[in-house]
Amino acid sequence: MNLLSRMRRAAEERVGLLEIFPTWKGNTEGALSGNRGAFLASPIVHAVIMARIKVFAEVNFTWRNLRTAKTFGTEGLSLLERPWPGGTATELLTRMEMDASLSGNAYVAKVTSRDGAVRLQVLDPERVDVESNGREKVGYAWWRDGRGNGSPVRLLLDEVAHWAPIPHPNKQFLGVAWVEAVLDEIRNDLRMTRHQGKFFENAATPNMFVKVEGTMSSDGREILRSELARRYTGVENAYKTLVMDQGADLKVVGADFHQMDFINVQKSVEGRIASAGGVPPIIVSFRSGLDAATYSNYGMAMRSMADHTIRPAWNSVCAALGQIVEVPGGTELWYDDSHVAALRQDAKDEADIKKTNALTLEALLRSGWTPETSLEAVQSGDMTGLQHTGLMSVQLLPPEDSQPDEPGPDEPEEEE
Repeated sequence: MNLLSRMRRAAEERVGLLEIFPTWKGNTEGALSGNRGAFLASPIVHAVIMARIKVFAEVNFTWRNLRTAKTFGTEGLSLLERPWPGGTATELLTRMEMDASLSGNAYVAKVTSRDGAVRLQVLDPERVDVESNGREKVGYAWWRDGRGNGSPVRLLLDEVAHWAPIPHPNKQFLGVAWVEAVLDEIRNDLRMTRHQGKFFENAATPNMFVKVEGTMSSDGREILRSELARRYTGVENAYKTLVMDQGADLKVVGADFHQMDFINVQKSVEGRIASAGGVPPIIVSFRSGLDAATYSNYGMAMRSMADHTIRPAWNSVCAALGQIVEVPGGTELWYDDSHVAALRQDAKDEADIKKTNALTLEALLRSGWTPETSLEAVQSGDMTGLQHTGLMSVQLLPPEDSQPDEPGPDEPEEEE
């Protein structure tokens, strides 16, 4: 009995045969309930993920010939272009990027509906387990009603596209979310936001300490505290004049925003979160990026993000989705970024490179090098394989060699 047959047997008979790798492990602290909570609670994480999505999800799918690198399209791409009724490739990539950023893994299953149509379904990473024999993946388990509730649905490798752009250091076959590396920074930002809110709730003043001469009863202290809170706490009571008598002394305790360098602390947190997400701070208008905010710097930052964050993600997501589509022989699933608005400067630079290559090719041909070796040299950048035709421009020949052998139209022919 082969491994695939054993997978299809009842779950009780396969206990101990397969290793189960849970995909999601939540982290909970206050408003930060798991990695998903970071997207909903932290405006910094929200901005970074949305900046990634706006570029990542704008690409189109195509086929690329493995030998010639030429791209083309066929009807086989329709499953990715219309993954579900009313769905688009942009929506598919948006969901995959969000799942990968927050859980480290994105799962897309190829399913057949009741009407016989083949469609794609993005699975909740929290309900998917990766099954392995210890050496390689052999399938997936999807818990329809949540992990541990009922029996899972078994899915084969060619039925699921598993995208894990950042490999997990401790869990084979799984990915890790980039937000995992900055969870402490996210929590600190949430604490600073709450601290800022409390400051304004307290009439935009720091904590106060009231010292009164003599001894006050417990009831008296409570009455004084309540009266001060009623009259002077809250934004609506801001900037009122406080008058104390009977030797009462009012002092401010704790540090204000200026004393604790609140702005620079927030800039540091924003910068570290943006760095973990692979997005330059200037792209998302963070304070740490606005210090160098110019159009030229913005363009350079966008190019850096595309080269180091987005294009590697496109490469890996095409490899993952290629598992569930019919790829023509000798080709691979690839991406077409020619219409991505954020990369228009790259398109201009590519056009300039092509123009330079054309001028180089023209110069080689005029110098007498063979067309085949000249074209190969321009494409590869290696000039060592150039071969010469033996023909040279007349401008490079000695004057006596450049004289015509036949008489001109005004010269008489020599008589025999």
